[in-house]
Amino acid sequence: MDTDDTSLEHNWALPSNLLSFLAHAQAILAKASIPHCLIGAAALGAWGRPRATRDLDLLVLVDEESRARLIAQLSLSDIRVNQRWLDANPMAKERVTRFTAPSCPDYPLDIIYAADGHERET
Repeated sequence: MDTDDTSLEHNWALPSNLLSFLAHAQAILAKASIPHCLIGAAALGAWGRPRATRDLDLLVLVDEESRARLIAQLSLSDIRVNQRWLDANPMAKERVTRFTAPSCPDYPLDIIYAADGHERET
């Protein structure tokens, strides 16, 4: 499969505002030099295997200091931590941070922190 930006956009079964939200979040990660990759149902859609989803999942490789910096940078760009979700999922806070943005209020962004060698290699 051709993987240039045009072909990916053509194959994705995601709304354009969701793709814009994803591009914005990825630009922040890239600017901060944080290694990351799209995972989950949205990633399947990029490869022509669309699956219904209600969130975006990004796997990131960060240490504690970079994690705090990432959260601050996302918050400055109007992508906010969903504190209500974190409060309801206290065991998940070391593994994932859920964000929301006004541009896509129905689609949260889950930043998942790589936890083992397999995920770090991804």
